[in-house]
Amino acid sequence: MALPQTVREYEELGLSRLWNFPTLYYMRGSDDQQTFADSEKAFLRYRLRPRILRGINNIDMSCSLLGREINFPIGLAPTACCRFAHSEKEIGTCIASVKQGTVMIHSCASTTKVSELMEAAPNALVWQQLYLFKNKLLTQQLIKEAEASGVKALVVTVDAAGGCNRRISPYTEGSREHACNTEFRLPNFEISTPDCLGYQKMGDQNLWAYCAFQCQESSNSLEDLRWVQTITSLPIVVKGIIKGSDAKKVIEEGIASAIIVSAHGGRQLDGIPAPIDALGEILEAVRETGSNTEVYMDGGIRSGSDVFKALAVGAKAVFVGRPALWGLAANGTEGVSHVLELFREELSDVMAQCGCATLSDITPSSVINEAKYLAKLEP
Repeated sequence: MALPQTVREYEELGLSRLWNFPTLYYMRGSDDQQTFADSEKAFLRYRLRPRILRGINNIDMSCSLLGREINFPIGLAPTACCRFAHSEKEIGTCIASVKQGTVMIHSCASTTKVSELMEAAPNALVWQQLYLFKNKLLTQQLIKEAEASGVKALVVTVDAAGGCNRRISPYTEGSREHACNTEFRLPNFEISTPDCLGYQKMGDQNLWAYCAFQCQESSNSLEDLRWVQTITSLPIVVKGIIKGSDAKKVIEEGIASAIIVSAHGGRQLDGIPAPIDALGEILEAVRETGSNTEVYMDGGIRSGSDVFKALAVGAKAVFVGRPALWGLAANGTEGVSHVLELFREELSDVMAQCGCATLSDITPSSVINEAKYLAKLEP
């Protein structure tokens, strides 16, 4: 069978190979799914402004994130429960990131322990995602394991306080038996704190509930972030910033080495701006602080053109989540690797056609918001 030639084709193929629950789990946003849908559609509001006659012969997409070199500015966002997509789970995703020379953010709600991941791919550039759990011992244990395993940064998700209304569970939608048969585990939560041990004895269904409770009941405060900073020497990437004043806050506190502008894939609070639309405000706030904090974004990226637009607005790099899951479901490690390759090739093509030989050639003048463009055309 011929390989898919676009990320959208991987979406179709990957979803066709999933059973009911993971399709819902991976693809559903919260509430009316406004943010989920708009995160993709928002890219259509940005038009490319190519510079021609530039004599482009070679394209260089290499860059550094937190001082580490990668081949192109597209990393893998944290995605939970990859075992539902393929038996190679997060290990397959990680090996694909090594093959393509980029960074992977490992979800703490994964079906693979971070130590197992790093043993399988010792040369991988991995950042560990975590939440500000109500049980600080759980957060602390996850940080210790990440440090011992050789990860290079912590990605703290700060937009998960309180519940979210996706109305799905691995034990509803007629999928409980299938979930158990696919080795449903959250091994990063199998630690020796008294409350966690109690949940483990009740089975995996309750461990899932424990994970959700620990997120929802967390105070999710600036003080929690300060505490994380006191127990690790790793750089901290703050994920889930969507407002300029919040970006200033974590920078002025000296906490954030980088920020990921993110709407949690549209899976948390519905009705917030698409990340590409919020990106400009965040960048302006960072500039006002005078810091060199790096700014990335995720959400709704489905093509190399989308990547180019995010870089033009000002992101240093982007991260993709669902496309990697589609590649994994379609063809395991090789599927994820090919999805990344498609993004890389498409970005290279767009850069060449827009007259950009290097990433530094991509500037705000490389795109224009549709509203401004159409206004200029009015008589």
